[in-house]
Amino acid sequence: MGYLIPDNSTFTSGKTMSLNGQPGFSCLILYKRNHVQFSNYINRNFDILDKLSGEHINFYVFDQGLFNGVPNNFEDTFDQNVDIACEVFGIHPSRLPAVLIFPDLDSRSCNSFFFQDESRELTQVLNIFFQELFGGAYLRGNFLNKMKMLISATSHLRNTLPNVPSQICYLGDNINGSFEQIRELIISNHREVMNGIHTIVNKLEEIQQEFKPRKMIMTEQLQELLALPDSPIKVNDVEELRKYIDEQLCKNTERIEEAYGAEAMPVSLAKYGYLSCFEETSIQMIKSCIFADSLVTEQHVDDFDYSLCAAGYWKAIEIELNIIIVDTIRKLKNIIDYIPNDGNSNGNNQVWVDARRGGYQPYRVNINKKNKNILKSCMFGDMLNIAENYPNNEFKIIINSLFEENEYYTDLSEFMAQFITEIRDIVNIYRNEYSHTGVLTEARLAELKSRLFSDDGAYSKIAILKRKLNDGALTALPISM
Repeated sequence: MGYLIPDNSTFTSGKTMSLNGQPGFSCLILYKRNHVQFSNYINRNFDILDKLSGEHINFYVFDQGLFNGVPNNFEDTFDQNVDIACEVFGIHPSRLPAVLIFPDLDSRSCNSFFFQDESRELTQVLNIFFQELFGGAYLRGNFLNKMKMLISATSHLRNTLPNVPSQICYLGDNINGSFEQIRELIISNHREVMNGIHTIVNKLEEIQQEFKPRKMIMTEQLQELLALPDSPIKVNDVEELRKYIDEQLCKNTERIEEAYGAEAMPVSLAKYGYLSCFEETSIQMIKSCIFADSLVTEQHVDDFDYSLCAAGYWKAIEIELNIIIVDTIRKLKNIIDYIPNDGNSNGNNQVWVDARRGGYQPYRVNINKKNKNILKSCMFGDMLNIAENYPNNEFKIIINSLFEENEYYTDLSEFMAQFITEIRDIVNIYRNEYSHTGVLTEARLAELKSRLFSDDGAYSKIAILKRKLNDGALTALPISM
């Protein structure tokens, strides 16, 4: 488990400490502010290392202030605190960054490993180092024999990474007092941390209970209106209601972030590199979903409706499709000057695009519809039906342009069939079902995420088109009305 050390007099835990057993061994990660590459790696991967290390291995980091409540002069004293730690642990500052490994908190010796911050291979080396340190086969033995486990671990690391310098350091008496102080502060803060977690869980339950009756009332009203012989609700009105529910769910995830403090648990999308071309709003929605999902999962909230943690996923798709499909055609027809649009259009006339779903009756979609003189986004169904009818409307020009130099699919029709089917399934099977009476379970949410984030999933297919768009594939398109 990982712990943040803000200074030499105060110890703040990033996670609660397991009081049911002692750690197998302990690690101290030391670096200075000028070790930019090493520092960035630790900051980005702290949560991953926390989970990887488990309950039997504790690691400690002098952090540069990634949590709330840091004093204004913290950065000025960061290097000084690290220098003091180096003096205590017998490490010369010039050898940093380093990882010190102790068999237990009372040990007077440690194994030290030293890294080169300027190395181009640092990230790869650190990935191997921490994976082998925290997840190696030697950890499957008896945790009570800490010294044997430590010898096995450090020997394995030296054999795996022979180019990483290491040495055994013998420490002075002051190490015992330092670690004892740390341990006492962890235990004394344990109750306060647990109270904070209970507050978060209660807030989640409060939001969940508050939204459930609203969702049920709106659903019942909708069903009653649709059952009337001359129902005043049209198809687009139903879609508007679904969109409203999506927005309310997204607002509730924002409330969770505010209640918890979003900066306390940063969400990284580094492993999904293709999302780099998504809009900032889309990324915010996706991160909010991941944040809320992880929070609920970690706290084991029973009987939770995970639609709260999923609305941002399909809202992000809606944002991106409005750019890829609707805004590109608007640009082609000279309705807008920029992609994505800025809310303004060149004229107030209705501008139609032919749409069709399968063998259903074709119809036309007005892509120049406004609300208070601001361009409106199109609904999911209309966008998908425009895309499905691409051989017979302006979107064909867009697609042909985006795939002029196609390195992804040799068959454009194959890509479009997969693209439309994948997103239509997400809208119909998940979004439409769970925006109303359906309860989205944890397993069902995991299924949705797999279809979104896999290498060949919906987000990846959207990114293929979006990257082409960002690379200026439409700059040479002819303009028509």
